[in-house]
Amino acid sequence: MSTITTLTAADNGAVSRTVINDNVTNLNTDKIETSVLDTDVNLAADSNSKVATQKAVKTYVDSSAGDPISVETTTGVTHSLTTLAGQTVIVWAKGRQAGDTFLKYGGVQKDIFDPVTSDDFGSFALMYTEVPGAATADITVTSAGSLADVKIIVQIIG
Repeated sequence: MSTITTLTAADNGAVSRTVINDNVTNLNTDKIETSVLDTDVNLAADSNSKVATQKAVKTYVDSSAGDPISVETTTGVTHSLTTLAGQTVIVWAKGRQAGDTFLKYGGVQKDIFDPVTSDDFGSFALMYTEVPGAATADITVTSAGSLADVKIIVQIIG
């Protein structure tokens, strides 16, 4: 840590200048206090008073110690999804439709788009999130009318 000298009332101008110059030099020598650096690659301290080093952060991210995230995209009305226990899924579906449009996971309705009139052929966007457990099931988009340009996007966390 930097050494800072306190001026006293008895210090004259020359001494004051010397002390001030030494203090500035000492401050610039130590840019960061090393006692606040944390090199733990698991980031276990979970601290607001520690700063993780670049190497600790890189090792943490590279080892996937955090929750890995993946994204899957399907053009069409069905997406087969396999999940592991503890994973969270966020599902978006978009496209154009005429009539009520449903987003389902494993046959269970998760979201619905209900247009003003069933004659409207317009855009829809549906979404849901859950922790489904370890399973393989289809995500489907169905409609009482026509469907076009459907895209299903799934983000898996964990």
